[in-house]
Amino acid sequence: MDTVEFREYCLTKSDVTEGMPFGETVLVFKV
Repeated sequence: MDTVEFREYCLTKSDVTEGMPFGETVLVFKV
């Protein structure tokens, strides 16, 4: 699983949001 597949998987879950609160090198998913 690469980063793109992981992102797509996370976004299939209900109420998940993504953001970059620590700069553009750290992607965060909130459930």
